[in-house]
Amino acid sequence: MVNRIISVVLLVLFVVVWLLVDDYLSDNPHEKKFHSSAEIKKNVIVSADINSSLNKATAVGVTHSMSCDRLKDTKLQNKLSDFYMQVAAKYIDAGYRLDDVTQALSFVAGKDVAAAFRLSQLRQDSDFAAKTDERMQYLREEWQTFSDKPFPFKAERRVPAKAFDGLLSKPLEEQQVILSHHALSVDDLAYFLLFEKGNEGDLLRLLVHTTGVEQVVGFSALDSSSILDYAIYGNHARSVNALLNRGVLPSHDAFLASSMDWAMYNLAKQMANHGSSAVTQAVSILETLNDYQLSTRWTESSSSEIVGSFSGFSYQFDASDIEYLNNEYGLNLKSFFRAPVMLPSSNDLVEKMRHDAAVLAFDSNKVREDYAACFKLVH
Repeated sequence: MVNRIISVVLLVLFVVVWLLVDDYLSDNPHEKKFHSSAEIKKNVIVSADINSSLNKATAVGVTHSMSCDRLKDTKLQNKLSDFYMQVAAKYIDAGYRLDDVTQALSFVAGKDVAAAFRLSQLRQDSDFAAKTDERMQYLREEWQTFSDKPFPFKAERRVPAKAFDGLLSKPLEEQQVILSHHALSVDDLAYFLLFEKGNEGDLLRLLVHTTGVEQVVGFSALDSSSILDYAIYGNHARSVNALLNRGVLPSHDAFLASSMDWAMYNLAKQMANHGSSAVTQAVSILETLNDYQLSTRWTESSSSEIVGSFSGFSYQFDASDIEYLNNEYGLNLKSFFRAPVMLPSSNDLVEKMRHDAAVLAFDSNKVREDYAACFKLVH
């Protein structure tokens, strides 16, 4: 008993010490602030097709709701999106193209889950992910000296790196010394573009000291893997131009928000302050991106309203906004609309994914008809 208590105490001390001293752990209190409301929600995500197929199934050996206690107790429906994500990842490992898997996933689990999965796959190619994996491996090995159970925590790379804490509040000379001794990553820059109150001059100076701006952003404070979209969201017009001049291309993805989507969202966000420099900045970003012929995800467009949405974000321009932008800036919002290109889906992959998700979600010795009956009884 005493040995067990000592082991537990040592284990707790190990975790606490690591959390306090490790420079790679993400302890940024702002990190969740800009997460999309749709980022792998733990709600029920079942497509109409799945509902239909389940309700048509023939019940076998299920006569009352007590047979469904396991489903309710484990909240299996609430975890269905996780099962789909796991299945999708296995198809990627098996050599399927990301485009094909994403498209199939959008059919069986919904566009938001598909977009979250795609973004998570893109982020795996980031330096952020590599450093996180490195630290996780170290922690797992240390953990095994205390326990034979899986390591229960996730230790992401700290953003920004500890050396850059409070950087823009320091005297310019001290900033220069810090930047000359510590490399600023694209993830660190993403943090400053979103959360710091520095002026455009400060941000441009940080941009100059950032290497690999074209690399994938692994920092998940925004539903994008491009540093350009972080600059757009932060309404930093000069930084947007500087990044474009350094060869960073705008986001243009069949499944994720384009840089123009982020620019539209940013403009709508700034419209609360008519006549402010913030609106001028947002308009400038929109006009800069216009030459790239980027798609926009508008859900509604009329003479009196423009509505757009993507991955849990939504925005709206009413008649007064449209008129104001046209009168003050000569901006015709309607001219910026370009529909996203829809990719064809493989019905074969869709059906495979549905089947494999069912097998993964429900015990392999349970037939789908049992679940169908439970589905009808508990809903």
